[in-house]
Amino acid sequence: MNFGQVLKLHRIKLKMTQAEVASDICSIPHLSKIENGSKEVNKETLFLLLKKVGLKYEDIIIDQKLAVEKIKHLSKEIYFCNYNEAKTILDNIRLKEEQYVSYGLGPKIYLEMCRYFIHENNIESANKYYKLLTKMKKSLLPEELESLTFIQGLLALKQGNLIESLRYFNKCLDYNSLDQGDVQYYFGLVSGRTGNFGEAIEAAIKAKGLFMQTYNYKRINHVKLLLGITLAELGTYNKAELYFKEVIYNSKILKDKEIESIASHNYGLILKKKGDYKLAKEILNESLNFHKDNNKQERYLDNLTELAEIYIIEKEDISNSLIEEILLLSDLHKKDEYFHIFYIYKLLLKKEYEKMEEYILKEAIPYFELHNQKKHLIFCYRKLEKYCIDSFTLSEIKSLFKNSISLFE
Repeated sequence: MNFGQVLKLHRIKLKMTQAEVASDICSIPHLSKIENGSKEVNKETLFLLLKKVGLKYEDIIIDQKLAVEKIKHLSKEIYFCNYNEAKTILDNIRLKEEQYVSYGLGPKIYLEMCRYFIHENNIESANKYYKLLTKMKKSLLPEELESLTFIQGLLALKQGNLIESLRYFNKCLDYNSLDQGDVQYYFGLVSGRTGNFGEAIEAAIKAKGLFMQTYNYKRINHVKLLLGITLAELGTYNKAELYFKEVIYNSKILKDKEIESIASHNYGLILKKKGDYKLAKEILNESLNFHKDNNKQERYLDNLTELAEIYIIEKEDISNSLIEEILLLSDLHKKDEYFHIFYIYKLLLKKEYEKMEEYILKEAIPYFELHNQKKHLIFCYRKLEKYCIDSFTLSEIKSLFKNSISLFE
């Protein structure tokens, strides 16, 4: 603990000068060095200086222990995803932030603040405390450096830097100071998003076992959602469907509406693939309404595009206003794949086939080829074959069919 910093903090709060505190105890330069931590102080002098600002050595030690317990409580609430309780504790800590820092607890507070704000999608605040941590990196303890690596992985994930995120989480697998349930979960999550489905499932199963040991039911539910999404990516729809139904049921018990809505969205996708459009629309609409009510615009957009595609498949009337809303949100959130698909639908509904052909060849296909999005490339080729074939030469038609068929290989 930096007693000099504690002394300085309370001196300033009392609006006392260094001369007033140092009077009859030590010189002003001596006090200044004690306050900035550049000089050791003997206990007798420290007791006298603390008494001048109304403090007792024993009370400071007790306060520090209480502060440590408060940080542990915050960490526990974040671990168990009790974010309302975590916010209450965090608000209390932030009121006494300088005091906690003076107790030498700055890094521990900032690490927990980073975790909390990342989970709340408040990346601006998370970055603020991350920058503070990087400035004090040389003075961090080994376990604090390991926690910082985990934070770097979370930030990279939120920013969409999957490869960088995977690198950080891979490092964290060797850190015993970290909760390995969280590490395995995020390693599995990013592995799945980068197409390493085997590693994703293996990590998810390990995470599930670790969370079961601590009875962390919300995190167990998150792992089951991850397993469902990964199995769906592998085309194992029946098993994935079972996971999604279980997550939806568990989320209702746990009162976790956000996870319930994400599971509902993914369950709706499976129903859509199976051709059960009636139930798919019902499930997707529930998810859509939750995200709309809670201003989760990107997830709202995900549901909206799936519902719009069902309307198109069923040949229901789809309004221009719905497509324009999708295009607007896609542009706002940089969801380029959605923008390209629904701009093609817009031209298709207007029967502007020449414009559609030009757009597909010059904009959509190059984008989907660059990002290796085979499903959307197939969509583009099918639209060209169905609506624009008359404008192609024989060699162009052969090339078109060759490219289309190669996507199925």
